[in-house]
Amino acid sequence: MALGIGFSPRPGGNSDLMLEWALSGAKEAGAKVKRIFVRDLKINYCLGCRYCESEGECIQKDDFQKFAKELERADGLIISTPIFFLNLPGHSKAMIDRFQTYWSRKYLLARPPRREERKALVLISAGSDLENVFDCAKRTLRAFFQVAGFQAWKELGINAVDEKAAVRKISGLEKRIQKVGHNLVRSKSVKLYVSPDPNY
Repeated sequence: MALGIGFSPRPGGNSDLMLEWALSGAKEAGAKVKRIFVRDLKINYCLGCRYCESEGECIQKDDFQKFAKELERADGLIISTPIFFLNLPGHSKAMIDRFQTYWSRKYLLARPPRREERKALVLISAGSDLENVFDCAKRTLRAFFQVAGFQAWKELGINAVDEKAAVRKISGLEKRIQKVGHNLVRSKSVKLYVSPDPNY
């Protein structure tokens, strides 16, 4: 299953569109796809209480547990996010902070993810035209992947798209992102569930 995760708090914006394009490519390649938007989840901030260091579980009970289960089931991952002040939106960063539980499992309790070589496609949009505008977000996501059982397979950043849905105006971008989503599924190093029904 190819899991798509939208990090934007704004529905129908640039990163949402990019996610849909990539998922359509993955589906066209035969994968079962699922999408989750972090804005629809109720995930609290990490408390820094260190409970997970001994228990391997988070002391807080909210939508994080449900989200983490979906991530564990995924064979491949597509994350699409906008840039807010040179990094990820606050709610999505809070979600990642809760993966301190997985850091504790891996590095303190010797309980690493069952599958650690799954591939992740990263799509990022930014209003700024600075060349380094994506750097902080990429580093944060790579740290997240390291404990969650993924690695960055490909990272695609589109900058200078400040208006809502501005990515639609970039010639050839939709097809390019669809192709990347397709290639994620067809990559020899990614074993996704391929539906026998091409219209799934």
